[in-house]
Amino acid sequence: MKVLTIILVKVFSLLASLSLGFVFLVYLFKFIDLSSVDWERANGVVEMTEIIESKRTKGTSWCPRVRYSYQIGGVSYENDSIHFNRSCSLSKLSASSEVRPYKKGSDVTVYYIAGSPDKSALKAGLHWTDYLSVAAPFLGLIGPLFLLFAKVPKTHNKSSKKDALKRASS
Repeated sequence: MKVLTIILVKVFSLLASLSLGFVFLVYLFKFIDLSSVDWERANGVVEMTEIIESKRTKGTSWCPRVRYSYQIGGVSYENDSIHFNRSCSLSKLSASSEVRPYKKGSDVTVYYIAGSPDKSALKAGLHWTDYLSVAAPFLGLIGPLFLLFAKVPKTHNKSSKKDALKRASS
């Protein structure tokens, strides 16, 4: 029975590792695709900046917003994304540092997806928090892999337990 349990644990660990590895690759390719490094560029103008306080059950977060406008092929667009995949921050100081470089009326470079010019951001590439999102599934592989390769300690047989009880009682 113990051998069967060990085999089942190892098989489950292997399947969990493969599943998490697949999720990791999906996340990785998603973020590489959405990193905005290879996106098209347009000139834009900052319309306004603000920091929105967002109260949640787990605390307060601060959402930096930079509203900007830009034109692609004669069509006007507006957006407020600084980073493509980032919205709020846990500290007001961090949110303030995000909006500080952008003054109302200043010229900015806008990065947008060629086929979807309404999807844009002011900063190209991934934010450091995006790397954490990609790393989380990878870190989740460590536990199942540990179980997969961990050695199961040998248990003592019943006769040695009886002998130990006899010695303890005498």
